[in-house]
Amino acid sequence: MMLIIFRICGILLFISAFLVILRILKGPSSLDRMVGVDFMTSILVGAFSLLAAITRRADLVPVLVVLSVVGFVGSTAMARFITPLDRESRRKISPASAEEPPVPEAARAAAHSPIDDAGGKNR
Repeated sequence: MMLIIFRICGILLFISAFLVILRILKGPSSLDRMVGVDFMTSILVGAFSLLAAITRRADLVPVLVVLSVVGFVGSTAMARFITPLDRESRRKISPASAEEPPVPEAARAAAHSPIDDAGGKNR
């Protein structure tokens, strides 16, 4: 029974890896490719977890931790340094857009109504 479950998990990991590779190759933007690489790292962690479960080897746990950290650091670094290809699509912050958005009157009145510690209104 467990062998069937392991095979199903392996097949699902293989199919998802194939689809992610297609997304990495076809991705219209670099953000799509970045998400694909991040998901491929997650698939690798899943594959190593499956391998550790099948072989009952506890020495693969540090490999899982290292793969997870590498995936996180890689995703963070790519997200930090990715820039749009054209300068017009970058977000421009002007002093007018940096101001706080207008707050509706009902929300402003609710924010200033006195409430005691017991959760009821003051009398």
